[in-house]
Amino acid sequence: MKGSLLPEWSINKFLVVIMMDFPNTQEIRGIYWLRIDTIRPENTYVYHYSEVEILRVTKDSIFFNDFDKTIEVAPILEKEGYVRRNMARPEFVALNRNLLLKKLTFRNQDEELTTFEDIHVRLIPTKISNKTVLDRVTYSTYEGVINGFHNILEFKDNIPIDSIPQITNNDILGDGLKLENFKEFFFLSFYLKGKRFRVIPISEISDKTITVYGYNAKQEFSTLKKRN
Repeated sequence: MKGSLLPEWSINKFLVVIMMDFPNTQEIRGIYWLRIDTIRPENTYVYHYSEVEILRVTKDSIFFNDFDKTIEVAPILEKEGYVRRNMARPEFVALNRNLLLKKLTFRNQDEELTTFEDIHVRLIPTKISNKTVLDRVTYSTYEGVINGFHNILEFKDNIPIDSIPQITNNDILGDGLKLENFKEFFFLSFYLKGKRFRVIPISEISDKTITVYGYNAKQEFSTLKKRN
């Protein structure tokens, strides 16, 4: 279709190389999560693999995950050694030690340059106050403010339509909620129509609170308090 923004390699988009623009890959190694406020649903599977994309950066590779499932692995090359056809130029830039900017520039069928950008936040291992707290979390209801929106969160598969939590004026989090983990990182995992839709990382779980983080550019932490 004329004028389409879909690159011809939209499925295996990072199969060949990744260009990294920072001097020391050791400092940037870690696991990162696609920040909610930079997700563009219309570009999912074109620009990112899913709306719950997680990256694992090692010494010489990047692992692209749909949450806990590895979809693709790409080698890291230094910027000076980057070679690829002009159609697309994936690039990662370290904004600081905790934030990765992913940029993708390519020419559409009209030969116009188009750039997509999103932010990945470094994940921190979740602190858990005691061994039994996880058994009680999903039987509790929590209340608090996330990204300026007051939400009441219940761990259930079918949240009533008038109680569906929001993240922005136009975006909901989902109609179902579970507590899930990838390695030592726990998340509030929101589902929509039975499919994992949004995740928010948790920094700490205690007997009475859950603390979440990384959901906007302010790098805020929000404490959700148990209601029952």
